[in-house]
Amino acid sequence: MVESQQYKYVKNVDGEFQIVSEDIPRPGAGQALIKIAYSAINSYDEMNFTIFKSQRIGSVGEDTLSDLIGKKVSFLAEAWGQYRLADINTLIVLDDSQDLAKAANASGNPLTALGQLDLVKNHGAKAVVLTSATSQLGKQFLRLCLSEGIQVINIVRRQEAINQLKDECGAHYVLNSTSPTFLTDLQILCDELQPTYLIDYIGGNLIGQIFTTMPQSSHLLTVGNQSGETMNLNSGDILFKDKTVSGFMLNRFLQSISLDDRRELMQRISNDLRDGGKIFGSNIVKEIPLENFKEGLQQYQEVASEGKILINCQ
Repeated sequence: MVESQQYKYVKNVDGEFQIVSEDIPRPGAGQALIKIAYSAINSYDEMNFTIFKSQRIGSVGEDTLSDLIGKKVSFLAEAWGQYRLADINTLIVLDDSQDLAKAANASGNPLTALGQLDLVKNHGAKAVVLTSATSQLGKQFLRLCLSEGIQVINIVRRQEAINQLKDECGAHYVLNSTSPTFLTDLQILCDELQPTYLIDYIGGNLIGQIFTTMPQSSHLLTVGNQSGETMNLNSGDILFKDKTVSGFMLNRFLQSISLDDRRELMQRISNDLRDGGKIFGSNIVKEIPLENFKEGLQQYQEVASEGKILINCQ
């Protein structure tokens, strides 16, 4: 049962995020009304305003499975708020014992990491290069690759992050991009491991230099642009070395695979979180109320390597 007639949520009003109130919507066929417990803040939230949440189902529409009512779920939504309608096919159904705070990032990063892994496998890569490896997404992707026997050359920007990745995630190869010998060290590893896939979250000039060190027929997948800088690539790599470039958007990837494949990915995430989140668990460094969401937007990048800022929507 819905407890009130109106709910609060964050809306983009003339280019500015504001908390507004509206009547609680009623679910239609194939939809569920979600009572939101927690939302995580991710780097692309400001660009896409797509937020990842954990919550319980309050009611469902006609012709929708009633056994979903009361279930704990995570899904991709359009805003931070107290309630949200969602297509039942987009829900990751969590175990009844799941701590919702620990599952607030159960959709965005895990599904992105699994999508990236799928593309790496389809490319036939036996090793990959990964930038921003200390991010929560980077760590999840690293753990996934290691579980699949794929080697990862991890790129970080702080010397202390090298031991952090090795201790936390079991990383074998970690390079500091600020080291004066970085490109030389990278070339040695590329010659040894032959990575043919580069996954980049940061953008900027460095990515073109990294891409040049990689073997023929390598692919660059751009997932983000944390640096805010223009990416410059060597046209010779594309013309003469058959290297390719593409972008990754989670919604686009999910639409490209079958419903059964999506459900398989979602079940894998749910099972991992149930068992302690060894791959898809995220560290929560701070929890704030919905009313203080702007504080979270100002601070999330500062703690990205440590974990996530959680918005309590209850």
